[in-house]
Amino acid sequence: MRGVLRGLEGGFNLSGKNRQEVILLVETHLFIDGPVQVNRESGNAHDRTIEVNQASVNLSINFDKDTASDSQIAIKPGVPDSSTIRDHSDLNVTFFRNLRGGLHVKNRRIRVGANDGVTTSRGPFLTDGEGDERGLLSVCLFVLSAQMAALSVAKKFLTFVNSSRSPFHAVATTKKQLDAAGYTQLHEKEPFNIEKGKKYYFTRNQSSLIAFAVGKKWAPGSGYSIIGAHTDSPVLHVKPTSKISKEGYVQVGVVPYGGGIWHTWFDRDLTVAGRVLVEIDGEIHARLVHLDRPIMRIPTLAIHLDRSVNEKMSFNKENHLLPILATEIKTTLESPKDSPHHSSFMAAIAAELDVDPSVIRNFELCVCDYQDAIIGGLNEEFIFSPRLDNLMSSFCALEALIAASTDESLENETSIRTVVMFDHEEVGSRSAYGAMSPLLKQAMERVSKSLAAGADPLPHLSTANSFLISADMAHAVHPNYADKHERNHRPAMHAGPVIKIHYEQRYATTSETSIVIEKLCQQRSIPFQKFVVRNDSPCGSTIGPICSSELGIRTVDIGGPQLSMHSIREMCGVDDTLHTVQLMQAFFEGFSELDKKIHVQ
Repeated sequence: MRGVLRGLEGGFNLSGKNRQEVILLVETHLFIDGPVQVNRESGNAHDRTIEVNQASVNLSINFDKDTASDSQIAIKPGVPDSSTIRDHSDLNVTFFRNLRGGLHVKNRRIRVGANDGVTTSRGPFLTDGEGDERGLLSVCLFVLSAQMAALSVAKKFLTFVNSSRSPFHAVATTKKQLDAAGYTQLHEKEPFNIEKGKKYYFTRNQSSLIAFAVGKKWAPGSGYSIIGAHTDSPVLHVKPTSKISKEGYVQVGVVPYGGGIWHTWFDRDLTVAGRVLVEIDGEIHARLVHLDRPIMRIPTLAIHLDRSVNEKMSFNKENHLLPILATEIKTTLESPKDSPHHSSFMAAIAAELDVDPSVIRNFELCVCDYQDAIIGGLNEEFIFSPRLDNLMSSFCALEALIAASTDESLENETSIRTVVMFDHEEVGSRSAYGAMSPLLKQAMERVSKSLAAGADPLPHLSTANSFLISADMAHAVHPNYADKHERNHRPAMHAGPVIKIHYEQRYATTSETSIVIEKLCQQRSIPFQKFVVRNDSPCGSTIGPICSSELGIRTVDIGGPQLSMHSIREMCGVDDTLHTVQLMQAFFEGFSELDKKIHVQ
């Protein structure tokens, strides 16, 4: 966050950026150069209060030389109160002023108190460089803090991603948040009974999910405002027969899933998470499991045995990408010869589920990083995390939908605000739960038919009125490999969501769909960027072209900028998390009206 004072026609301008979530009380003394004048309301500057509930705040204040001392102007946000920042700590505040002796800048780190939520800090002091201290002014500011708002959202993401070690866990975590927000769960095997103004969700395979909120002004032919993301990430899956013993070690057979940067999985503390099928009293039940301790590791070969490792790290994925689980000498349980998995491994899973190993019938387990996602960087501006691609997009879509599904927000809405989280994007989306499945199409048909209550739901008109944001992470420019980016399209951290464009339709963005995002960002002062891959570089793809071609819905591809995509530990910016949530919420709340102003046949 930066509170900024700039020279303005003999006075100065106070700017507190950016968003409307958190506030900070800052006290500073400024030494003003030359005579100034106070603008007063109610005859006293102390009585002047400015309500702030917008993206940026600009206030011009002039103080009279004779009355400036100890005059106070309060700027307070409409929402929320200072208690929202009690759990946060440090914040940099920078003040600027054009003075007679040149531009003087002082920085001050403000600590937010744990007791009352706010403490004050005196200073910095700005002079004209010649010791002139005329016109002492004490300004007490409530500053709207972008950084604190972004940190708040980022920490919610940490909770989300740390609870989502597998696609099954990601959907379970999403369900909990939807339940808490008043959504009603539907079941695909049962009829849908949908009402206007209500909100619902259903899952498929426990790894994909659709949630939606119906506008109260919905009518047959109304469109869907959709954000699509995916729950899967490149991981190692435990094989159906995983038991391997070599050279006195107990190992687990795994298979790579997706296009991971597999060398990053070496020398990491690893565990497993996923879904287990158990049979109890003749019935099969699905149970989620996560062993919350490091149980395995893939060690690298010592440099003494491979002197070329720093020039190139080559390995065979079948022979060398095998985690070590234990040593045979320390393994207490003997595995039967016909058992597909080590008995000690199965015993650990059963103990976590509080069942006997004999009731386990099958499982889908992925190897995952034991370390939690964290906030990092000198200024707490980065997120270091596994599975940013694409749980970050899933999280942002969920946050935006919940924020945009209040009764008041749906009052005049005609569309159905929808989030779809597919599985299997990292391996081509060709499954009953991926973007190539009829999952979304069937959902739209069933929901519209239920709402139409016997009338024609006008599905073709509904498709024409719909819009889909394909949300998947984007490539931020890497400072060590900047030449890998096209020179005019190098997305930066903290510079907003990225509109991804590929003219051979690896991304589904068109000039029309790009304009929708640009207008929404401009309406709410949200920064955005554009990305085009180099002509001599291959380009990945997303669910965007799949959904666009299968459904005939206008589609745009966007994503937050990140580094180390498909590594076991990825990296993105704190601010971009907030920017993406804000854009998605703006889409849900503003697309229906904006679409009326776009005339493309």
